[in-house]
Amino acid sequence: MADWDLTAQNRSNQYRHGTLQRLAVAANHERLLRNHPRLKRPLRAAYYAVNGGRRERPMRLETRRRLERTFADPNRRLRAQLVGLGYTDLPEWLDV
Repeated sequence: MADWDLTAQNRSNQYRHGTLQRLAVAANHERLLRNHPRLKRPLRAAYYAVNGGRRERPMRLETRRRLERTFADPNRRLRAQLVGLGYTDLPEWLDV
């Protein structure tokens, strides 16, 4: 399993230039790059650097606080369960 690539391959993204996006979709659809992942990875990275739009809007503080309150107890229980199973490298959001 160590050699598996578990990164998202079919992400939805905003784009800046429609023509460049259509070319990229056509190249992928025609399997020009689909069967050549060692070539596709650097080209994909370059594409997102040039044509990628901003994907996320920052969460409003009041929304974050409401979510933290809503999930505080379930997250505490999850943390206790994971620690009980021996997990130590837990995500930051479980340190509440």
